[in-house]
Amino acid sequence: MKNFDELTEYLEKLAMAGLVSVSVVHELKSPLSIISICNEQILTSLEKGDNISAIKFSKKIEKALAEILSIINSTKSLLQGDSNQIVGVLVNELIDETINNCKIKIENQNIKYSLEVPDNLMAIECNATQIKQVLINLIFNSIDAISALEEKWIKIKVYQNEVETIFTVIDSGSISNADSIKMFEPMYTTKGEAGTGIGLWLCKKIIEGHSGQIKCTLIDNHTAMEFSIKLT
Repeated sequence: MKNFDELTEYLEKLAMAGLVSVSVVHELKSPLSIISICNEQILTSLEKGDNISAIKFSKKIEKALAEILSIINSTKSLLQGDSNQIVGVLVNELIDETINNCKIKIENQNIKYSLEVPDNLMAIECNATQIKQVLINLIFNSIDAISALEEKWIKIKVYQNEVETIFTVIDSGSISNADSIKMFEPMYTTKGEAGTGIGLWLCKKIIEGHSGQIKCTLIDNHTAMEFSIKLT
């Protein structure tokens, strides 16, 4: 029986590793997309003799490359159950860095976005790269979901109570009850061939690894993705 349990655990780890590998490809699309866009902007800027703008976009490429390395290291720690990367993180800085990573794609889609983030939020204990991955995934999912709508907006809200920090990403779209229930299952996607069905599953794994919860709900008939991280 012991050997059977060990074999089952080993097979589960192999399955998770396979799913996470697919997800890494999905997560790397974000910084790679930023690098591609910035590279085009650099070439355009240089043609115009605008060296200042070229330098600005080159720095964004440097940040995107650092993000790729962080995603790889973060995924490695997720598979190994490594808790060494859990540190005190300032929530406001976390949100600022996330928005900077998403801003180009948001603006390219002509989407309005707003933040409801108090200035005095307490720090949280977390793996910053993983939590940014979750936020970026939720925001990019919102962008994809509303890109064809006439009304396009995304709202990011963060607040704290006595026990936890709650992050919410709301968009101008809506979602069916059936999709909201299944969306965290591996390989389930509403994007057809464009989706991997892994992103939200990995988000769930990351948040649960932080002893938190994630869910999809409707706020005023608009899709809202919410997750929580406990305060220490």
